[in-house]
Amino acid sequence: MRCFNHPAVDAIGTCKHCSRGLCKDCIAEVHGLVACKGRCEHDVEEGYKLLMRSRAMHARTAMLMRRNAVFYLLFGAILLSSGGVAGNSAFATVMYALGVLFVLMGGWSFILAKKYASDPPAAGAH
Repeated sequence: MRCFNHPAVDAIGTCKHCSRGLCKDCIAEVHGLVACKGRCEHDVEEGYKLLMRSRAMHARTAMLMRRNAVFYLLFGAILLSSGGVAGNSAFATVMYALGVLFVLMGGWSFILAKKYASDPPAAGAH
C-alpha cells in the first residue's frame, strides 16, 4: 500500500478514521492509534473517547447484573421457602413457581454478568 498523500512512498499505517494509507510524514498518533495528520486527529480522538466510555459502561453493566442476580436469587429463595411453608395449596404452588422463576433469572443474570465482565469492547475498535 502506498501513502495517500505521497504515492511514491510506502505506507506504514492506516488511518483509523478514513482508512487511508499513510507514510511516516503523514501519520499523527492519537492514543496509540494512527490518524491523518491535520485531518482526522479530532475524529480519531472522539472515537477513542467513545470507546473508553463504552468500556466503562460495559464494566458498570456487569456490576449491575451481578447485583441483580443476587437480588433475584435471594428473592427466589424467599419465595421457595414461603411456598414450602404454605403447604399444599394453590398459593403454595404459585409461590414455588415464582421462586423457581426468580432463581432461574438470578442464574441467567450471573451468566450475563460474567460475559460482560470478560468481553469488553475491543481495543482500537471504532
